[in-house]
Amino acid sequence: MKINNILLSTLLLASTSTGLLALDVKGVVGLHNNYIPGRQHHTFGVGIGVYAEHETQNNVKMSGYFDWFFDDDDEEIDHDRYSNWFQSGFNVNGLVTDFSNDTNLLWEAEGDMRYNTVTSIESYYKGFVGLMPQYHSNDFLAGIGIYGGYYYFEFDDDLPATAGFHSEELTYESMAYCIKGKTTYKVSNDLDFIAVAKQYRDDNDWLQNQVLLDLVYDISNLVDNSEIIFNTEYNRYNLSNAESDAGTNFDRFREEEWNTRLFVRIAF
Repeated sequence: MKINNILLSTLLLASTSTGLLALDVKGVVGLHNNYIPGRQHHTFGVGIGVYAEHETQNNVKMSGYFDWFFDDDDEEIDHDRYSNWFQSGFNVNGLVTDFSNDTNLLWEAEGDMRYNTVTSIESYYKGFVGLMPQYHSNDFLAGIGIYGGYYYFEFDDDLPATAGFHSEELTYESMAYCIKGKTTYKVSNDLDFIAVAKQYRDDNDWLQNQVLLDLVYDISNLVDNSEIIFNTEYNRYNLSNAESDAGTNFDRFREEEWNTRLFVRIAF
């Protein structure tokens, strides 16, 4: 939490120093489903959030978000869990140099956190900085970059107790790196497609695979400055890292039941 707060404070200070009058803030409300394939378990709910964007006079782009989710929590996975969870994050990026009219190099800093999810991951905190070469045209953008930073996750601290584990045994933190690919495509004047794929790794092994897919439909012709967003997020975690870090026999807990999460949301 401390690392995430430091990173978020840096973004806010940067925003203040460059003028918050240009800050674009949007409220978000939506419906979601968390699906755990290994348990064949669905958890439905609603969520609210705040999203903000700002661009400085030097063309540095900054964005941040905070989401608060409320689940219909007939909970088969974790009976002690309270039925709301949180996520937040930020991104700051700017141009390093142009290689040509349609290629460039960006620097980028990003961080995110999630707490009390319905999945096996009780919480995680990440902060990374890196470079991304990009190709762009009027309707299409693609880039791939490499980033270095800090990675932390905690496996669920309630259910493992039934198998004889303590929560401090099932955490993992490391300096890590991330390989990130991103593409955006303007399908029409009103519809944008965005895809992001990431793999987090440390010196020993992969830590997490993540794929995010968004369809953003502009409905400003119906409601001023408004969009409908179809969001899908896939995560697969390498829980054996928690096992090796703690020296704990994880075989009593079937890793394949817990290490994958699919999150689907429609938001306004």
